[in-house]
Amino acid sequence: RSNELLSESQLLSVQQAAKRIRQGEPLQYVTGTAWFMGRPFAVDPSVLIPRPETEELVSLASGFVKSCVMRILDIGTGSGCIAVSLALAHPDSHVTACDVSDAALLTAQCNARALHASVDFIRCDVLQDFPAGEWDLIVSNPPYIPLREAESLSEHVRRHEPSLALFVENDSPVIFYERIAILLALQGRRDSMACCEIHPAIAGEMKQLGDQHNHHTELVPDAQHKTRFVIWKKQ
Repeated sequence: RSNELLSESQLLSVQQAAKRIRQGEPLQYVTGTAWFMGRPFAVDPSVLIPRPETEELVSLASGFVKSCVMRILDIGTGSGCIAVSLALAHPDSHVTACDVSDAALLTAQCNARALHASVDFIRCDVLQDFPAGEWDLIVSNPPYIPLREAESLSEHVRRHEPSLALFVENDSPVIFYERIAILLALQGRRDSMACCEIHPAIAGEMKQLGDQHNHHTELVPDAQHKTRFVIWKKQ
């Protein structure tokens, strides 16, 4: 389209976008779209930009969804990319997604509608309370980066992505996983499972948490050969 001339408004839009990118704003926030599992998801600064590792999490969790109807819970849904992707891959299952952020839930609901996915969204702070219901599969990519590691992240992540979805206190790196392990222990079915993305540095603590709650633990590497996922199975 090299012969096509931009209108004045189009040119202004391109110039404004280029300025935002030069200032370090992530491209996905500038365009308002991030691709995940081959689908476009609306994103804004209230939600994390989906990462390739989280696509691996969805693929891993999807492998545990049986042909029967399953009740799936996504904790800390953000843009809804995990819940929406699982709902589309397994339309016979019941998928619920929760988040503490009202703004994130609004974005996730918009994505579910745009992609025609059946997902129930609820506001819930899992550090204070658990979503009501029984769950066959719990999936989560919770905050897991200690605050002391903030400076090691790229500037565009630190400045633009929501800290609420990224960081935990230095002295509580596994706080969300402790809650997920407890929630799994409360489920009625013996074969209920949890599948979570983790920081490689806390892999050993994931095994300890699993043992503490009598869960079978499996640690799974990502495509970069880093221990990135924990699978807990209620025994």
